[in-house]
Amino acid sequence: STDNSLQICKEYAERDVRIRLISKENEGVAIARNVGLDMATGEWIMFVDSDDSVELDICERLLEIVLKENADMAVCKYSLLTEDNDFKMLENHCPNLSKIVVLEKEQIFNLEKELVARQSKNDEILEMFYGPVCKLIKKNKIGNIRFYKGLDYGEDTCFILTLLSTLDKIVCSFARLYICVERNSSLSRGFDMGFAERIERFYLWIKSYYADKEEFRYSVRRLELQCLIYVAKNYFGVTSTLGIKDARKYLVRYVNNVGTQYEICQVLKFGFSKQELIILPAIKCRMYWLIKFFYKLRFKLKGV
Repeated sequence: STDNSLQICKEYAERDVRIRLISKENEGVAIARNVGLDMATGEWIMFVDSDDSVELDICERLLEIVLKENADMAVCKYSLLTEDNDFKMLENHCPNLSKIVVLEKEQIFNLEKELVARQSKNDEILEMFYGPVCKLIKKNKIGNIRFYKGLDYGEDTCFILTLLSTLDKIVCSFARLYICVERNSSLSRGFDMGFAERIERFYLWIKSYYADKEEFRYSVRRLELQCLIYVAKNYFGVTSTLGIKDARKYLVRYVNNVGTQYEICQVLKFGFSKQELIILPAIKCRMYWLIKFFYKLRFKLKGV
């Protein structure tokens, strides 16, 4: 740590016996969370990422609704705070911040399929479940579920997908009780030379986990194509430092490793956006110049 956080934590631990300080070598977020799960003794689990913060009453408010509904997990919305300490306006996506939604077993099963496919008729709900933060989870429902140490992309989603199958009821609050700091330097927004290998491990984990679950066949297939689009954007997008020839090499290697095959006419049924429907046929037809041109044009027009 570069901000004296260890000493600050020691001071809090000395003031309150409920605080347990664990100091260990940095081995990544997955191992750190797993150590926390192994050491936890309470009835409820909550994750807060480094640099993020929460409203002072987040635990109280989530515990109140989860007990009221006799649910296994309570979820809330989040606010985005930039590095310049400016809040991004998200309320347009969720004008009713007092709204409460309860998900029963069948709805949780459908949510799991939507989370795999990254496609939903209700994005306001789906966006709450990509990671472990913004949640109060009954510890006995987590059991032996842990974060997967072999993944460095999508490990949060894999943890949540594994957890969802154990839950009978979830209560969702649309109140923004969690504050997520958005880093401009985040790998999710910049070029990453090793991205193909990272997303390949994530997709193959999903494919293996749902291999015998026929109900998830559509979701896994859609995720396969969605991951292909992510890889194309990383290597051909405006933040990429690669030329078309080198970008093509990484993309083709990914396709060969994962075994992605598709017909252009089949893509329509997966409900991709018009922009994504340009990329997939371009990859199929090996029109790599078109992919590069598309991302340049979109950045010029929309800045993304």
